[in-house]
Amino acid sequence: MSLLLFFKGGSVAITLNAEAGAYSLTGQSATLNLVRTLSADAGSYSVVGQDATLASFKYLSADAGSYLVVGQNASIGLNQTLSADSGSYSVVGQDATLSFPRVLGADGGSYSVIGQDATFVLTSQNARPNSDITTTGWTPSTGSVLYDMIDEVTPSDADWINSPDVSATPGPAVFGLSSTVTTGPVDIKIRARRVAAIGQIRVLLQDGSGTTVGTSPWQVLTDTFTTYTMSITTTGTTARARLEVQS
Repeated sequence: MSLLLFFKGGSVAITLNAEAGAYSLTGQSATLNLVRTLSADAGSYSVVGQDATLASFKYLSADAGSYLVVGQNASIGLNQTLSADSGSYSVVGQDATLSFPRVLGADGGSYSVIGQDATFVLTSQNARPNSDITTTGWTPSTGSVLYDMIDEVTPSDADWINSPDVSATPGPAVFGLSSTVTTGPVDIKIRARRVAAIGQIRVLLQDGSGTTVGTSPWQVLTDTFTTYTMSITTTGTTARARLEVQS
């Protein structure tokens, strides 16, 4: 199957798949926009134009296919996952740009960005506690502000927060975050220990209104400070972190 399009701009809203075919979009401001899945199992995509753009908001995959974006301001922009298992991506232009903030995979494939001002940008989102929202029963190791005890870039065991007694019915601690985190896979790093005979902790991620968008499993704690990584896939934008403990 081959689809050849000649017009100024175009968009596809759900799924576009070129298993063994080709897609071509040509124009001065040629744009191919996706909001879910773009797949080229053994096919190819070509976007050509002065301001050629290939934008996908979910998953872009080239299992054995290829993507080519050519233009003076050629760009590929992704918000979720870019994968080239055995395929290839090529962005060519004076100001060629390949940028995306989440996952980049090239198991047996390749990425190429060529241009006078070519840029390849891979960024990650990081958020730390920066405000106390609900802290009833929780106490800081010093002072009166809790989040300031747990907001280090590199964890320090010199300061900490204490939970209420886990043998009772402890309430949660809820913190505002330094930045919001977009929907999708999130890794939470937490460093904790128990002082009781037994203790567990979990993290709930919430949006700005306090609605939970993701919950980690319960983590059993030891009596020494240990860093744990909890993986959550959220269903909405994260703006808060809620800590819960139990025996």
